[in-house]
Amino acid sequence: MDRRDVLLSLTQDLLAAPGNRAGWEHFLSQLCRAVGGNAANLISISYGPQPSSMVVFAHTDPQAIADYTQHWFVHDPWALAA
Repeated sequence: MDRRDVLLSLTQDLLAAPGNRAGWEHFLSQLCRAVGGNAANLISISYGPQPSSMVVFAHTDPQAIADYTQHWFVHDPWALAA
């Protein structure tokens, strides 16, 4: 697959992702593959009248997630603002 095909495929995956956790997981996984990454994370926080948040991981070591939750979360300005 050439670079234009990869970019087109990523764009299609990105446009299909909103509103669908599985879509975001698929996009992040494909993004990792396309750029040679090991893991990707998406954190979305809404501060509107009905606050909400979404966290999606792709290929992320479960220990890294646990470490973040147990230690770094309390230092995350975005998480604290929510």
